[in-house]
Amino acid sequence: MSKQRFCTNCGKPLKEGARFCSFCGHDVTEDEPNAGSTPRDTEAMTPADTQQNAEAKNAEAKPAKMPRKKHGAVIAVCIAAAVLAASAGGYFGWKAYQDHLASEAQQAYDDAHALVSVGLSIVAPNYTQNATRIPLHVTGTDLDGNGVDTVAYVGVQDSLSLQQGTYEVRPVTSPILEDGTIYTCSTDPVPITVGAGASSWDASTNSLSSGSTDADAGSVDESNASDTSSDSSAATITFEVPDAAEVTDQMIADAKQAAAQDPEDNGKAETLSAAATKKRDDAVAAAKAAAQKAAAEKAAQEKKAWYQKYASIIQSQKEGIDELNGSNSSYARSLRWALWDIDGDGSPELITRCDGDSMDAGDNISCVAGISGGTPNELVPFLVEARDWYFLGSDGVLRETGSGGASAGGDDYYTITSSGAHKYATVQWDRTDVKNDLTYSYAEDGKGNGYQIVDEAFRDQYRAKHPTKPLSDYDWTTDPLG
Repeated sequence: MSKQRFCTNCGKPLKEGARFCSFCGHDVTEDEPNAGSTPRDTEAMTPADTQQNAEAKNAEAKPAKMPRKKHGAVIAVCIAAAVLAASAGGYFGWKAYQDHLASEAQQAYDDAHALVSVGLSIVAPNYTQNATRIPLHVTGTDLDGNGVDTVAYVGVQDSLSLQQGTYEVRPVTSPILEDGTIYTCSTDPVPITVGAGASSWDASTNSLSSGSTDADAGSVDESNASDTSSDSSAATITFEVPDAAEVTDQMIADAKQAAAQDPEDNGKAETLSAAATKKRDDAVAAAKAAAQKAAAEKAAQEKKAWYQKYASIIQSQKEGIDELNGSNSSYARSLRWALWDIDGDGSPELITRCDGDSMDAGDNISCVAGISGGTPNELVPFLVEARDWYFLGSDGVLRETGSGGASAGGDDYYTITSSGAHKYATVQWDRTDVKNDLTYSYAEDGKGNGYQIVDEAFRDQYRAKHPTKPLSDYDWTTDPLG
């Protein structure tokens, strides 16, 4: 049986074979180099002696040794500090990673939503930077599905800045050139698909989805979607220069209104719209003058052609008046001719006027000729007698007034057609009664009821029903055959 051992630190008995004191935790092997063996003087020591020796030894050792409880606390603090440091490092690493992800997401969003330079092919003859800018109406949907409806102002060398999406572009109206030119242009929409097209941004994945990439003339490739320097040709708009005389007030007003809304107009709308109005008005005046000249030339050619159809009658009348003048030198008669479509059938009649007769009756004429069956003929006899005249009414009725001397005379009324003169009524007067009174009578040809007695007022009223066409209404010529 082994002997009882005691802790040299606190003096408490040790368990058999124990390395540490169960009371104070002291490592007894520090004091017993040969653990398990009994010191030589232990046998002679009593428990009290052992206790005293242990206390004395412990007292001597206190200044040089740290209590076990404080040593454990230091270790715990160090461990806690290490854990805290490790936790802080993990947090900041996680935070940096999250910030990196957010930065990448924002960059992807910004790249996808960057404006793209969409090239335009604009054909506008004589357009310069001194003109008002071209107003383009842009409608459509961007990559987020938002509707777009705006007016952009560009020059022929400019481009449109658009987000990815699907759009239609059409000119609002014409710009106004420095010289006042107003264009015409089709307002049919020109389709444009930029990048991935409309509604192509997927917010849940923060990326572009496989949107529409229609391969048409109005598409801009997706590879250029985030490149604001891209200038792909995406739309062709053609302006044409019309005849300035065809430009309307409404076209000028529309162009002026659109130009005035351009933030960079700087007064061009007002100045150039005035130039456009003047250009149009000058063109209208020139066109009118040209049209009148052309019409006059055409009328002259047509007139000459008609006179040529009456050449045989004109020549015959010339010969007749020359013969009359030669036989009676008291008069120097001359002839004038004019054309007038009396019956409105599209074939003008030839009107002859004899000047210089001593018994000239004012607005009288000498003959009416027409063309029937392609052959010219005198519808009433050619008269240059001093006591017989024709008066052509504005209504186409011909009145022949003649005198049989101092005692008798009368008015015969005719309707004129290309086939001849047709008498339909007569008003006559005479002084053949025993009282030598002037009496009037009236008869309608073809009625068979003979003459009715009338008075001078009746004669005057009948004449007034068919007012004479003034000589000034005719386009007279003395050289109809040129």
